[in-house]
Amino acid sequence: MATAISANDINAAPANRAAIQTATDRVELPPGIVSVDAAPVLTRSNNALTLAGNGTTIRSQQLYGDYFGRAALNIRCGLNGIAALSFRGGETVRGVPLPAGQIGWSFAGGDSRTEFVRPTRILPGQLIPTGGEFMRAFHGVPFAKREGTTWDVGSGHGIALHDDVFATDGPPINECVGEFRRVVAVASNTITLDSPLQRAYQQGTFVVGPFPGRLAFSGITFDGQLGSVLIQQSCDLQFADCEIRTPVAAGSSAAGWLGLYGCGRVSLRRCRLPGVQMSSGHDVTIEDCVSGPIIGEQGQIRTTIRRTRAAIIDAAPTCTGGEVNDCTIEQHLGLYEGWRLYKTQVFGPTYIRGRCSVDTLTTNGKVHIQSGRNIVIDGLDCNYVQIDANTSGQISNCTAPVICPDAATKAKWTCNGRALT
Repeated sequence: MATAISANDINAAPANRAAIQTATDRVELPPGIVSVDAAPVLTRSNNALTLAGNGTTIRSQQLYGDYFGRAALNIRCGLNGIAALSFRGGETVRGVPLPAGQIGWSFAGGDSRTEFVRPTRILPGQLIPTGGEFMRAFHGVPFAKREGTTWDVGSGHGIALHDDVFATDGPPINECVGEFRRVVAVASNTITLDSPLQRAYQQGTFVVGPFPGRLAFSGITFDGQLGSVLIQQSCDLQFADCEIRTPVAAGSSAAGWLGLYGCGRVSLRRCRLPGVQMSSGHDVTIEDCVSGPIIGEQGQIRTTIRRTRAAIIDAAPTCTGGEVNDCTIEQHLGLYEGWRLYKTQVFGPTYIRGRCSVDTLTTNGKVHIQSGRNIVIDGLDCNYVQIDANTSGQISNCTAPVICPDAATKAKWTCNGRALT
């Protein structure tokens, strides 16, 4: 059954938003402007939704001032906060017992147009902070390592074959850090995942889906007062030939960017973006895009950026295992532990802050190696290379001068097959 959407009709704004955020299959958007009265919110009920545009602009006419609502599109877990709280049973919130093995979220009040309350992991005898509310959200199962992709989850775990699960330790700050996986085998006390987990978990819990996911967007311009697309704790998302328009100057504020918080397996292809901010997630692929700054924070892992022009590519030191391939970067580049770079041009400085490999980097600025051991650079055209103390590695096919004031560090580097002098 087709979902009815009205183009360029301000009077249809509430109905358009309602139709988009309650659709469960495929929505063919008409050409022109589709007016909505606030950001469409997609939750678990929209799994496997395709939103297909035809030169379509989704324009938000009215935006609320809440933490999560300043957006042209909002994808959530279905609650007004995304930081999960894990607990083991026996605790109470406002006198209400909490069952063992569940995951909850805290947020301010019961209205979505409220300010976000930073949550705290629930410990025995501890209550959610004053002003917070509690809502039971997903089934959660503590896990321990067995072998390979098989994990011990105990008897009565309630996880079924082909379930989606999210492995997490809870929130270090705001969003949950973790990884989405599919269950491919189930036994009485164990489950087997479709691929190994890449992070270490001290008090790991499998949160059992469904999550907002398997969502596809194509040929759509998202145009709101701040223009953001905010996505939280979601997986298997595809954006193709989309654009985010914002009056915020490109690169000046993350408020107008694409926000990916705790998301896994996301692809962006041939999109125009004012910026991308990623946190706490994994496996994001950005290909053939034009973007403002692309920034990783708080444990983002395995980000792949190919054939993309960006203002900045940089990340926090905890964002590991990325790839930059055949890109053009207008301001500066930051590389961290486990990152790989291929055939990229930077119009500004490059900072290396961890063990990584570089294959053909051209820049009109410096390359500053600030930390990391066993760094490998092959093919470097820059103004000069600056090497800080307590680093090591090798540089080949480099014509630029190398500066390394620390004598002990010089002994741990070679350049074009020779020791540094």
